[in-house]
Amino acid sequence: MGIFDFLRRRTPGDLLRERLFDLAARGDAAGFEAACRENAEAIEAAFAGWKTVPTAVRKDPARVGAWANALLAIARCLAERLARRGPMDDLVGTPETNPVLRWQETLRTVKGLKDDASYADAADLLAPVVEEMRRITGTGVASLLPIALGWIGECRFQAGDAAGAVAPMEEALSLCEKAGDDQGTRAYLGNLAEVHRYLGRGADAAALLERLADRVGGDEGAVLRRRAARTRRRPAARGSRSRRTTTRGRGSSRSWRWRSPRRRTGATSSARRRS
Repeated sequence: MGIFDFLRRRTPGDLLRERLFDLAARGDAAGFEAACRENAEAIEAAFAGWKTVPTAVRKDPARVGAWANALLAIARCLAERLARRGPMDDLVGTPETNPVLRWQETLRTVKGLKDDASYADAADLLAPVVEEMRRITGTGVASLLPIALGWIGECRFQAGDAAGAVAPMEEALSLCEKAGDDQGTRAYLGNLAEVHRYLGRGADAAALLERLADRVGGDEGAVLRRRAARTRRRPAARGSRSRRTTTRGRGSSRSWRWRSPRRRTGATSSARRRS
């Protein structure tokens, strides 16, 4: 935080935002709705300014996500409880004005291509979207970029380019870890382990399975550790697919079931181009 940020006096709008954010973070649904009702007009007047995430917050992906979730909760409360759609419309926008909505439409199209096993077409459609995301900052990017990267990795793998799947999946994993997204981290640890195992890189696959076991713990973690030990001792022949479908350790005759983190709340928030 810069000295001018520190010295700047907080406005009534700042104080109201802090109160609402705190109520949302604490899960006080009744208090949150009451505060929204009591301050509906003030919220509408200040909401546009709240969409600008402070510099200090933008440096922490977890805080960016919390900021986005709180904004969405406020907008949703006003729209659904008070029939005041201004903040929601301001927050979500349209595909023409909000790139996040455009990306979501692309992801829906890509999912259809994946369901049809058109993996090469899906990867080609995602590539320019990922490049656009890299040029933009904002809460939507933090939520959707790991998913897009993971899907590119999955599509490349399924299209026969296993080596080309590693880099986007590693980036997706790194983004999830930095954001504190445990579900996404687990998904990409498992997916990357399968890619490395398929490529005959037993040590790399085992190391990823051990990291996944540390996160999972319990009986499931113990199963993963045994798989890691077997993989380290007897690496699979390059090109053979795993017969396990989940990280729960249950065997199956099907090939690996790819995992993607669910889109987090707030993914329709604003996005800004990098300067």
